[in-house]
Amino acid sequence: MNIVSIKTLVILVVIFIAACGESNDNNSQLASTGFDDAAAIKNMTDNLIVAKYNELADSADSLAESVVTLKSDRTAANLEAAKEAWRATRVPWEQTEAFIFGPVDANGYDPALDSWPVNRTDLQGVLDGDDIINIDFVSKLADEQKGFHTIEFLLFGGANDKIVSDLTDRELEYAVAATAVLASVAGDLRDSWTIGINGNPAYAPIFGEPGTGNTKYPSVSASGQEVVNGIVGISDEVANGKIGDPFTKKDVTAVESQFSFNSLSDFKDNIVSAESAYNLALADFIKSKDAALHTRIEAEFATAFSTLAEIKEPFRDAITDDGEAKDIQAAVEAINAINRTFDGDVLQLVTGI
Repeated sequence: MNIVSIKTLVILVVIFIAACGESNDNNSQLASTGFDDAAAIKNMTDNLIVAKYNELADSADSLAESVVTLKSDRTAANLEAAKEAWRATRVPWEQTEAFIFGPVDANGYDPALDSWPVNRTDLQGVLDGDDIINIDFVSKLADEQKGFHTIEFLLFGGANDKIVSDLTDRELEYAVAATAVLASVAGDLRDSWTIGINGNPAYAPIFGEPGTGNTKYPSVSASGQEVVNGIVGISDEVANGKIGDPFTKKDVTAVESQFSFNSLSDFKDNIVSAESAYNLALADFIKSKDAALHTRIEAEFATAFSTLAEIKEPFRDAITDDGEAKDIQAAVEAINAINRTFDGDVLQLVTGI
């Protein structure tokens, strides 16, 4: 049977299983009988997902505090400390992007934290206006006028060239409010997994304890498939969205984290998130089913990291440098190899079909 026929059969069987279930929740369509390592899902939930969201919330608090300090004491050292706090907060966030499901998606935390490109026109309109800039005001702005990348622009300038004498009073007021809003959203994201918010139960037991009676994840395989889908999603986004789109179009404005020259670190951390999810949730299962596939996956992740390391930062300059084209294309191909492996061989083993 050819590859197209196999994929068609998998889709038909999964649809049939979903149609037989009682829940209309989209995640209930993931139920199947392949992957069955409940302990691994619990391990990933506690020691990766919840741990990273705790780290993100703590880092966001530190970022907000660093900007308050900068506003009260406008020195080059404090501006640099705020920039470093921004970079530090990016790490746990980017290392969660292989598992953007549950509250981060349903409650809109992802766009509230990480929308880009920044709407620089509307941002400048606020800076040039006379509205009182405070937490309440910024929280009501469009996602493209707050979050990581608005803060990035305020702290780093248009090309990682902001110096302390460039900072205006209104920029600092905006940065203080925007970092406070970001910290609040990060805290809500953490709490939505750990204790539940707005009348909703904590999501950690929902994802981390699949099985009978769980309408979102009625089997361990359902949680396993969610992990696979997350890895497939982020590998596609990095290869073809974050890298491929601006590279193909030679469009600097489409580059994420372009103001701070942090793009390649973001991409690397996204692949770290995928590798971590695989290692904690799926690796032992895949090794037990197909040791050669596990070895191939390890090699594919290693190749992705090594090819990304060959691209020169800033990525915004690399996309228009003919000398960098070969390295950029190699990274795209390496990350797409991960995508194909998880969307094909891994998914087939996890579904058990």
